[in-house]
Amino acid sequence: PNMKSREQILNLFLIKLSMTEEARQMIPTIARVTKGYSGSDLKELCKAAAINPIREITKEVSRKAVMGLASGTNSKTKAQKKSSFGPPKGIKPRPVGKEDFELALGKVKKTGETARTFLERERSSKAEANNAGIDMNDLAKNMQMLQMLMGGRVTNSQTSQSSQEEESDDGIPSIN
Repeated sequence: PNMKSREQILNLFLIKLSMTEEARQMIPTIARVTKGYSGSDLKELCKAAAINPIREITKEVSRKAVMGLASGTNSKTKAQKKSSFGPPKGIKPRPVGKEDFELALGKVKKTGETARTFLERERSSKAEANNAGIDMNDLAKNMQMLQMLMGGRVTNSQTSQSSQEEESDDGIPSIN
């Protein structure tokens, strides 16, 4: 979608969301920096921003629950323990702010661009390997054999996953 359409889509997804005034005023800027994002990418961006305030609450509740379990408080009944887990009644997440959208922009990438970048990297690495005279299938088999000899087992999916994790991430769009 073009910039005007992206702004309309963002407004549609965010209309009922509790947001700071600063975050509301950022919607046109977000629409500008999300060039190339699909409608579903924009929806994921809004979800990622909206979940941050909820994560803050659940993170604190989880920490308290673990600390309570770790301290070994056995004097409470099961019903009392069960009712003490979870956020206190009536607690509401804070409004979504500018920083939530900045974090979301770092996490949610353009679907098409991510796929295209992945394909380009794959083609580039295969071309480099072929130019060096390396047969990738033989290399993978040899790596597996070496791992087995060293006492661990690594599957093809694990070796390809670790090599993908080493590659650099796409750039994060800047709101400024």
